[in-house]
Amino acid sequence: VAFSEDSSEHLAKLLASRQWKQLREAIGRIDPADLADFIEEINSDDRDVVFSMLDIETASDVLVELQPSAIDDVVEDLPSEQIADLAEQMEPDEAVEFLEDLDQEQSEEILAAMEPDKRDGVSDLLRYEEDSAGRIMTPEMLSYPVTMSVREARTALATVELSDPVLNIYAFDPDTEALIGTVVLTDLFGARPSATLDEI
Repeated sequence: VAFSEDSSEHLAKLLASRQWKQLREAIGRIDPADLADFIEEINSDDRDVVFSMLDIETASDVLVELQPSAIDDVVEDLPSEQIADLAEQMEPDEAVEFLEDLDQEQSEEILAAMEPDKRDGVSDLLRYEEDSAGRIMTPEMLSYPVTMSVREARTALATVELSDPVLNIYAFDPDTEALIGTVVLTDLFGARPSATLDEI
C-alpha cells in the first residue's frame, strides 16, 4: 500500500483516539520503511505503543529503517533477549549496523543473547573494520564445486534456508577452492540434469 500524507494522518488519528484494533489493521498494511517514517514523527510513548503492535518480522524490518535516535528510544525499555530476537530476524550486515547504533554495553549484551549460529555470522562481520567492504557484505551465499551435476545442485538447493531469495550460486575448484564462476538459477534449471556446473 502506498504511503501518503493522508495515510500518516489517518494513523495519527487512530492513535490519538486510541482505536487500537483499527490501528493494528492499518499498520499491518504499510511498508516497514514508511512505518518507520511514521514512528519517527510521533512521541516516545506513542512509539512504544505502535512498536508493540508489530509482529517480530515487521518490527525487525522497521528497526532496520529507523534513525539511530529513534532506535534508542524504541528499544530502551526492551529486555536484551527480546532485542536479540529482533536482531536474529535481520540479515547479518543489517544486524551489525543495528548493533552499532546502540551503546557498546547494550550491543554486547544483545550479541551474547543471540542464538549461536546467528551470533557467529554477525561476529564474523564485526571483525572487519568499520566502513570496510567486509563489514557491509553478507555471509549468506551458496557455493558448490564445479564438478557437481545440475541434478545434485538442484537437490542441494532444496534443503537450503536463507533469509533472501537466491539468484545465483558460486562454482569453485574443489582442489584449490578458487572461484571459477557463477551460475544463474534460470540457467541451472534450464540445463540437462546430467550436466556439470562447469559446463554451464
